[in-house]
Amino acid sequence: MADKFEKLDPIFEHIGLALGRIVGGDPDKTYLYAELQEGVVGAGVFKDEGNHVRYFDPSRALIDLLVEA
Repeated sequence: MADKFEKLDPIFEHIGLALGRIVGGDPDKTYLYAELQEGVVGAGVFKDEGNHVRYFDPSRALIDLLVEA
């Protein structure tokens, strides 16, 4: 089990960094919704900006990281 987390931890860190790039800075209050099936990936990035939630398209880099995870 620890081996799985050793592999996933760096990927999750890169996912967080990719989310920060997508929203233009601080990823705090950024949420990722993703569904993955064989051959299909759907994802959305959302940022809580207080009085509204803003949607961002996922980047190709983020999609690649989700598939890797």
